[in-house]
Amino acid sequence: MSTFGAVVTAIGAVFLFLGSLGVFRFPDVYNRLQAGTKCTTLGAFLTVIGVGIMEPEWFPKALLIALFILLTNPVSSHALGRAGKKSGVPMWRGSVVDRSADFKAFLLAIMLVAAICVTIFKDLMNAVIASALVSLVASIVFYFLQAPDVAMAEASIGAGLTTGIFIFAIRRTVRQEDEESS
Repeated sequence: MSTFGAVVTAIGAVFLFLGSLGVFRFPDVYNRLQAGTKCTTLGAFLTVIGVGIMEPEWFPKALLIALFILLTNPVSSHALGRAGKKSGVPMWRGSVVDRSADFKAFLLAIMLVAAICVTIFKDLMNAVIASALVSLVASIVFYFLQAPDVAMAEASIGAGLTTGIFIFAIRRTVRQEDEESS
């Protein structure tokens, strides 16, 4: 088990090295941010999990740390990239053009309708499904804003995990809202 943990840690170290190499080699802030985020997220995740494998009594804590890195690193990277875009940091001339304006109104309309449905529905299961639709559309919006890491986090946590928790809670309680409470 110790050898396997060392291999996983070494692979993580390679990804960390490649991320730092990308930060130096890529042409603009946004490309550097992607290289740094994707590689260092995977590298740190594998390194911490590898240490947990080598020291089994540390594994639960290492897993918790790795999950924290997996969830927070992409979100902070997106915040940095968005701040750069809003403050006018130019993209490299060879970068892909931002196409988010094409779908913005349509996606926001779907999100608005779904959010209104969440408040109108008396059946809690339907409200949870409408809430999951809001999260899925938000993940599409993040994708078109060139933040695929945040889009994946929103889809998995917002639409997947949260919806699952709500459905589990509804199955253990009542499904219909009482008329007296409204």
